[in-house]
Amino acid sequence: MYAKALPVMATVLAAMFAPPVDASIVDWAEANFYVPDGPFEGQLYSFDETPYLRPIAEALRDSDPCNIVSVRKSAQTGVSTLALVWIGFTIDCEPTQMLVVQPSTMARTNFIEEKLDPAIRLSPALSGKVADVKSRSREGSTVKRKKFPGGWCALAGAGSPSELRMRTVRRSICDEVGEYEADLAGQGSPIKMVEARHIAYHATGNYKSLRLGTPTLEDECLMDADFLAGSQEYWHVPCPHCGTLQRLEFANLRYNEKWPYDPRIECVSCHEEIREYQKRAMVAHGEPVATHPERMEYHRSFHIDALVSNLTTWDKLVEAWLDAEGSIEAKKTFWNLWLGLAFPIQGDAPDAERLHERALKSDYAQGTIPDGVLFLTAGADVQKDRIEVYIYGWGVLETRYLIAHLVLLGDTNEMAPFIALEEVRRREFTDAQGHTLRIKMMAVDSRYRTQQVYRFAAGKSDVMAIKGGSDGHNAPLLSAPKQAISKGVNGAKTRRITWFSVGTWIGKGAWYSALNLDGPDPDTGEYPPGYVFLPNDIDIDTCKQMTAEVLVHKPQRGGRTVMRWEPKPNQACEGLDCAVYAHVAAYKLGMGTWRLDDWRKMSIDRFGSANQPQLDLLDRLQSPLHTSGPSAAPAAAPATETTTNKRVIKRGSRRV
Repeated sequence: MYAKALPVMATVLAAMFAPPVDASIVDWAEANFYVPDGPFEGQLYSFDETPYLRPIAEALRDSDPCNIVSVRKSAQTGVSTLALVWIGFTIDCEPTQMLVVQPSTMARTNFIEEKLDPAIRLSPALSGKVADVKSRSREGSTVKRKKFPGGWCALAGAGSPSELRMRTVRRSICDEVGEYEADLAGQGSPIKMVEARHIAYHATGNYKSLRLGTPTLEDECLMDADFLAGSQEYWHVPCPHCGTLQRLEFANLRYNEKWPYDPRIECVSCHEEIREYQKRAMVAHGEPVATHPERMEYHRSFHIDALVSNLTTWDKLVEAWLDAEGSIEAKKTFWNLWLGLAFPIQGDAPDAERLHERALKSDYAQGTIPDGVLFLTAGADVQKDRIEVYIYGWGVLETRYLIAHLVLLGDTNEMAPFIALEEVRRREFTDAQGHTLRIKMMAVDSRYRTQQVYRFAAGKSDVMAIKGGSDGHNAPLLSAPKQAISKGVNGAKTRRITWFSVGTWIGKGAWYSALNLDGPDPDTGEYPPGYVFLPNDIDIDTCKQMTAEVLVHKPQRGGRTVMRWEPKPNQACEGLDCAVYAHVAAYKLGMGTWRLDDWRKMSIDRFGSANQPQLDLLDRLQSPLHTSGPSAAPAAAPATETTTNKRVIKRGSRRV
């Protein structure tokens, strides 16, 4: 009897000695919360390093009328630690029912083991209140639920509908929302499912939901959509010269091309240069400015990025951008992790007729190697009665040249088409200087005739079996390798084979981005890096295949739309698929990690220092940004002159 009364007595005593209602989260954190990881591990928390988090913490108080607080963020901003602070504050000051949702069960486990448990253990205000894990006792905590006097905190995975449906809670945290599925098992988004856990509190209005995460792709990302639905508050800082409040934007950043980068931002008002050493004081005196203040009463949304973070530097930001040069996947990563922005993908297919007209003006035919090609890759698509192969040459900064389109006829359940594919793999191409090139990597789709493709790829270091159609917007262009069993003709297991999943979502967007680049420049005659050159003897059907799908808006429950790739009616798409596969093959060789110096070395190794077209292209780059298209940054300010004798990147000066 006494044992059953203990929880009731604990709840009463907790209420008697609890601090005043609506205590300050900021004050509590700086007096009670110890940081569980990172550079300040084991130290008492301070908002001095992350002053932009103070208004967000205040928005989480019951006295703020909003029910939803969203934070669209880049990496290294400290926002995730604020979620831990709110959990701790709830446990110690305002105990209630709380739900914390991580994007996956693995992420939940990591969150508990690496962040939540250490934070509880390090903070005396929490360690004595959270019950120990007791596997056979309902009175203790469990792996997925922390119990404390007056409430509990349940931890769930966003991929489990049952875990999101089974509880009524007053507070919730949705972490890394950008990784959530848009529709979970046909029941809507995890966000909507979490919102339903608050229905019992609608009448009283005293519920809060914190959503935070790094965005992914524009028009597809739940985190970006959640931010845009709210007040859209950006951190504005005072200029150290004139005091004008302004948002620090990447488009206004100037820097030297090589180390030292000497990054600086031009004030939008007085046009004086703002330096890195002035950032900390500016950020400390900043404040959030809402784009939609009328929404603050019910949904406050904040944007925090690396430009205002004291946890990283502008030098590192510039270095990250230069590392992303020439790779659309790396640029997406930069936009997401450094700028905290959703990456706009190119979904409009160029007109096939116009593309064909462009090809007819080309100065090379299929089977020849134009100047500028450094290496070859191929993508192969296996159909029932043929194998279609597209061979691409690659120049600096992912400039592409279609070298050949081959159709290998025959029943692909037999050996003949694969024998022909082997001949293609071994084929040598000769350039104008007499140098020979072979395909360095061939990617073969194994969704159809899987075992035949496995047998073909087995033991070949320059052939990779792939599975296209990984259409999730979060899927990388090239996944980590997976293992499968290759079987002989008689069905007997012969050997293990490595295969790779292809992120066709980002791959198709990269292809259309390249196809949509304009060239040559009417003034200089130059082509932009990443441009797609086509031979003058391809037919219109090939051009239609290369532009066979479009990115469309698909309505979902609740009035939201998501983006999906859909084929054009009655149109084969092998040309589009193989372009993506050849791109993946180049990434398997490491192309996505190559910097300008790597491209320069490759060019010199292949052609010698006299190959001016390749080296001049690298030398003439004036800006790392496209001024239009999917890799564009926020609108750039007009370029300004400088008296430095170093080569200076001038934002907005030209397209590359």
